[in-house]
Amino acid sequence: MSFDPVRVQLPKVAQAQETLLFSVSLPKLAIMSLFTFGSYEAFWMLKQWLHISKITGSRKVPSLIATCWCLSFYLKVYWGNCDVARNLEYILSWVSWVLLYCLSYPLFRAIRKEGKKQNLSTSLAAGPLAMLWITPLLIGSLAQMPYSLVACLSFLPLLPVQKYVNELNLSVDPGCQMNDKLSPKNWLAIVAGCGFLLWILNHTFHPH
Repeated sequence: MSFDPVRVQLPKVAQAQETLLFSVSLPKLAIMSLFTFGSYEAFWMLKQWLHISKITGSRKVPSLIATCWCLSFYLKVYWGNCDVARNLEYILSWVSWVLLYCLSYPLFRAIRKEGKKQNLSTSLAAGPLAMLWITPLLIGSLAQMPYSLVACLSFLPLLPVQKYVNELNLSVDPGCQMNDKLSPKNWLAIVAGCGFLLWILNHTFHPH
């Protein structure tokens, strides 16, 4: 007589699945972008591009990101402080505008393409949103303080993009978790941003 051991079926442990694209709640995106003066927008765009690169398998994306951001930063910071470049301020601003458009529009278009693959009912106006994102940055680079602070509102066009991304992630994985909590690093960035804003305002209205 053979003895058959009792087969115990262990419960399956749910594994955290990475979302298709970078997930973040709209309030967190707005707060972090506002209090970091756009730095979080660069982080957001990098994360989205890395997700797109992972989907498409393209290795050109990181090079595109680095090239556009570095050229834009180089033109505005390094050349912007040169005597020759001061006479070309408007040209440099427009060149930076074009570089950032070349970075944002392909990303929004790639996000829309992934949404179409998942048959999302909503659409994404990639071109207009890319222009709306860059316009406050252009105005902020040309205007004087305090009007240059309008650049802090550049996160607004990113909200419908992220809303589309969140809907896309939910269509792929209805149980995906939303990135809506502020981490200690986030709070540190917010506090630093508040201090920097107070310093700018004090320096603007009380220069001496």
